[in-house]
This record gives sequence, C-alpha cells and structure tokens, in this order.
Amino acid sequence: MGGASQRALCGVRGLRVATVAGRGDRQDAAEKKLKDRGLTLGTVTPAQSCDDLGRVVDQDPMKDVEVRSESAVNVTVRSTGPKPAMVPAISRGETQGVVVARIRAAGLSVSQKQNRRATFDFGPDTVVDVQPKPGTPLAPGCEVTLTVATTPQVSVPSYVGKTLADAKGFGTTLGNAFSGVAFMIGTATAADGTVVSGDEKSWRVVSQTPTAGTRVSTKSQQVDVVVERIESNASRPAPRPGAAIRVPDQPVIK
Repeated sequence: MGGASQRALCGVRGLRVATVAGRGDRQDAAEKKLKDRGLTLGTVTPAQSCDDLGRVVDQDPMKDVEVRSESAVNVTVRSTGPKPAMVPAISRGETQGVVVARIRAAGLSVSQKQNRRATFDFGPDTVVDVQPKPGTPLAPGCEVTLTVATTPQVSVPSYVGKTLADAKGFGTTLGNAFSGVAFMIGTATAADGTVVSGDEKSWRVVSQTPTAGTRVSTKSQQVDVVVERIESNASRPAPRPGAAIRVPDQPVIK
C-alpha cells in the first residue's frame, strides 16, 4: 500500500491498527499472525538467500501502519531461488581436493572456515562430514563447510605411587575414556633392572616412561614402569629387648 493511500486512511473511523510481528517468522507463522489480527497474506516475494530459508525478512505495509480490516500484507521470504543447487554426497575419508571439486561442480562454494574432528578412523586432513548435509537444497553460490579429520593427542596419565596391579587396571579404564586411546603397562622392572614377576600388589610404581603429561598420538600406548617392593610392617624385624636405639641428631620437637 502506497504512502498516500495510507495517509488517506488515517483518521477514518473503523480502521484497524495492524501490529504485524511477522518479520523473522517462518511464512506459515507470519500468515497465522496476520489472520489473528484480521488481515490476510498478500503477495509472497522470494529473496534468494543462503540462510534462514523460509523466514520473512520484509513486509508491506510495515509494522504499526493503520490499514482496513481484511487488508493484504505482502511479505518477502528468504528462499533458494528458482534453481537451487543440491549439496553433493560425500564418502567419509575422501581427500579435501576431491570433495571441494564436487561441491564446486554442483554450483556451490566451500567455506574458508573448517570444523575439526579428532579421530583415528580416518586419515589426517580427510573430509569426514559437510554442513549442510548432503541433499540439502541451497541457493547457487552458497557455502558448504567441511569437517576435517585430525589426529587425537592425549596426555599420558600418571602411574607413580600406584601398585603395579592398580596401574594395570588404571590404564585399561582410562584408555576407554580417552577417545579410544588405550594405555597399557609394558615392562615392569626393579631398580636393578630385574623384570618383576609375582604378586603385583606387592610392587609400587616409582617412575614411568613416557612420563606423565607427555602428549601421544597413537591409538594404543605402552607405558614402562620402574617399581619397588612394598614392605609390610610384619616383614620388619622388631628391635631386641634392651637394644640401643640411636637418638636423632636433630630434635624431633621444636
């Protein structure tokens, strides 16, 4: 409705004030709001866009203009245009060059921004997903975003202070929690280099290789440890009655 016609209506009795809050709504929601206010949906003009498809971006008359009841309100709606392009299918693990060429051949462009996903299932820098999903209609020239595989990096946990039995159990549990990276105890040796065998609860880890906090990028990681025998109180000889006990050089009470 033109400005002159709108001014001519002002002040006429029986006019309805239209407060159309359809901008940003989807077309069907905007139509319902207009109907609830005693108005009708007029001409729908498509506006080619890459996002917010189906949403109202403009209207005529504008919000708060006074119009007669049952007047039509024209809207502009975001759309893919008359000849949309389809996001092509991909196979996960394909090289970026192959996927980019396929997207461009479909009449679309590739976003400079990439998403990253840490995984051992596909090679580094290969494509594991695209957004929007394959088969999505877009306006020609719209961007498709690639999700690219990266190699996970995980910190080696600390085993120092744990019994050898607990260290072995800890490695298995922690590995399951770190994106499939499995840590496992490798060789366990005493300080003199002897390989430890026997009751694993009787040995305590005093050092490890790799050290705690080392970043690794493998699906499974062996951790070698040096252990010491845990002495129980029962294994320590009791002092003989009347035996001399050495007084410490420094006072124990300050």
